[in-house]
Amino acid sequence: MMISFDYLVNKHKLDIKGVLHLGASTGQERDAYDNYCKGKVIWVEAIPKVYLDLQQNIKPYPQQTAYNACLSNVDGDEVVFNVSNNESQSSSILELGVHLLIHPEVHYVEQIAMKTERIDTLLKDVDISGINFLNVDLQGAEHLAIEGMGDLIKNIDYALLEVNMKETYKGCMLIDELDYFMLQRGFERVETGEWVAETWTDALYIRKYKI
Repeated sequence: MMISFDYLVNKHKLDIKGVLHLGASTGQERDAYDNYCKGKVIWVEAIPKVYLDLQQNIKPYPQQTAYNACLSNVDGDEVVFNVSNNESQSSSILELGVHLLIHPEVHYVEQIAMKTERIDTLLKDVDISGINFLNVDLQGAEHLAIEGMGDLIKNIDYALLEVNMKETYKGCMLIDELDYFMLQRGFERVETGEWVAETWTDALYIRKYKI
């Protein structure tokens, strides 16, 4: 995460009622969420081995729950999930783009055959009405997961997303496209982190109107 959760909450006076974190990794933000979140925290991680570590890491937090799923905007697509050699930090369903030029030492070392799932399908039996903070870190596939939320996006007041100035991953949305994509869903970008090699960073979007 390029912008710390603590910083965003305090600067923008965010009222965090619950968190949905897509692309959880091992749950590095679990302490911060526990400090600021009034309700439940739901994590979703695609890589099975990383998901097991995530489960262990959130055990001390009874309001935090983890799911193992490969998220997209459709259910049941057969995809290859690419696992990277940098502790899985660059893993994605997309192929590496200019990421290869910026970090030539990073490459994919494993491919996992998975079926995609929409988040509104995955959580169809879960009450997430109290969740209003969305964190999506899916290495270029952020827009696909958000499309897969369907009407669940209406519950969200704040969204922290990884954004790209260049095609870090092949087929990823660039920041201007993502700004428009989010504006269509009622959000405006209010904070942008420092760019890594003028290529990618994190950005906070806040809801400006209901849809």
